[in-house]
Amino acid sequence: PESIVELELDLNDHTFECSARVVYAAEVDLVEEELRYRVGIEFLEPSQDQIQILENFIRNELEREE
Repeated sequence: PESIVELELDLNDHTFECSARVVYAAEVDLVEEELRYRVGIEFLEPSQDQIQILENFIRNELEREE
């Protein structure tokens, strides 16, 4: 069954808020008795303002890696 959740992510100085659903999940590793997962999220109809927050965050992260 499909579950839609309200997602809220703190991205630098902004908060990204949107309805979302998990489209992928896989166990990645066990570190100090803690399971870690890789999760794919589909954002459902984010507003233009929310898309801009996400794009700015990704751009800033990529620039930091250079």
